[in-house]
Amino acid sequence: MGHQQRLLDETETAGGTVTVCVGQHRRLTARGTGTNQTTFTWDTQQRLTSIDSPDNTLTRAFNPDNLETGLTNTPSGTGDPTVTITDWTVGAVPQPGTTTTQNTGQVTRIDGPDGLAGYQTGNSGVLPAPKDPMGSPVLFSPPLAANASYDAYGAPAGTGSTISPTAFGYRAERTLNPGGDQPLIDLRNRTYDPALGIFLTPDPLDGVDGTTVLANPHHYTNNNPTNLTDPLGLSTDDSSFAPPSPPSAIPPGAKDPPDCLQFHPGAVEFFMRGNTPAPCGFQEYFRYKPARARVGSEIVAVNAGGDACSRPALIRGAITGSASLIGLNGALYVDKAISAFAVPCQSHDYGYDLLRFAKASHGPGDIVVGRVRADSVFNDLMRSVCQQTGHFGLFNQGTCTHSRVAINRGIVGWTYIEGDGLN
Repeated sequence: MGHQQRLLDETETAGGTVTVCVGQHRRLTARGTGTNQTTFTWDTQQRLTSIDSPDNTLTRAFNPDNLETGLTNTPSGTGDPTVTITDWTVGAVPQPGTTTTQNTGQVTRIDGPDGLAGYQTGNSGVLPAPKDPMGSPVLFSPPLAANASYDAYGAPAGTGSTISPTAFGYRAERTLNPGGDQPLIDLRNRTYDPALGIFLTPDPLDGVDGTTVLANPHHYTNNNPTNLTDPLGLSTDDSSFAPPSPPSAIPPGAKDPPDCLQFHPGAVEFFMRGNTPAPCGFQEYFRYKPARARVGSEIVAVNAGGDACSRPALIRGAITGSASLIGLNGALYVDKAISAFAVPCQSHDYGYDLLRFAKASHGPGDIVVGRVRADSVFNDLMRSVCQQTGHFGLFNQGTCTHSRVAINRGIVGWTYIEGDGLN
C-alpha cells in the first residue's frame, strides 16, 4: 500500500506482501512471513532488545537513559559476531558521538549548526557528509557508505553501497541492521521502520494534554514527513507542553470583574483552581489578567507570563540531583521536565502573586499558610502531569515522578526558609 495509506491495525495488517503482527502494548512483534520474517523482542521497559531477521540477529544493550550503548550483530550463517559500542553526546536531542565497531574501527560524528556535518575515522581529518534536501547524508566513503537517496519516509531509493551498523542514514539518524533487507532507524525513544512508514510502538504522548491526537499513534510525523520531523520519537512538535500565550497587559485603572471577590491567603487554592475570576483589585495591581489552562481534566488559573520553573537554579538543580540519585543523566530530560510542568508552574506563579497582593494590601496575615496551600496545589498538578506521561522514553512516568518529588521538596524547603518573604 502507498505511504499515504500506511495504517496499522491493532491486531494485524498487510502492506503489499508484508504482514505486520502487533502484540502486547501495541508493539510490533513480527513483520513478514515464513523464511522472510523478522521478529522483535521487547523488555519490560518497552525497549527493543533484539531483532532477529533471516540475515542476522541484533542484540542491544542500553544505559539508564534508555540510549543504546552496545549492539551485537550475529550473522545467521558463518562469521563471528561483531560488537559496536556507542558513546552519546548530551543535548536536547542526544547524538551518537563516538562509535567503535570491531574490525571497522572508531568513527566520530561531527555536528554543525544544521546537524550532521561530517565524520572522522581513526586518525583521519574530518570527512564531509553531503546531504540531500531532507538532511540525509548521501554517498559516504567507506566505512560509512550510504544509500544514494531515500524516499520521503526514509526507505532507500537509490543504488548505494551496503552500509555498516555505524552508518548515519535517513535524516542523519542511526540505522539499525543497515546491511539487512529491512533497515530500521533508531530515534532514541522509539524505533522507526521506513519501509512501512511507522514506528514499532505507539506514541507515548499521543493524546496527553497539550499534545496532538494522532490519526494513528504508530505513524511517523503523523504521515507528513516532508514538512515534519520527530528526532526524539515522541512527538512531531517537541513543544508539546507549551504554556498558554501571555495575556495582554491590563492598563492602569482597569475595572475589576463584575463578580470579583475579596481575597485572603487561606482562599488561595480556591482562586488557583479557577473557581472564580481574579480578586477585586488584583488586575490593576499586577497589570495582568490570569489566563486559564488545562492540566488533565482540570482547568486552572495561571500567570501565563510566569517563568519560575525555568528561571531558578533551585528547580533545575533539584531535578538534576534527583536524577543522579537513581543513576540517570539529568541533563537528558531536565528541559523536558521543566516544559512538561509549565502549566503547574504558572499556576504556582499566580498563587504566589495572589499572596503578594494580599501582603501588599492587608499585611502579612496568613501568608505562610497560603504558601503551603499553593505549594500543595502545585504538587497535585505536577502529579496529574506524571499520571498522563508514558511509561517509556527519556522522560517517562518514572522520571517524571522523580522530578516532581524533587521539585516539591525544593519548594517546601524554599517556603520554610522564606516564610512570608515570597521572593
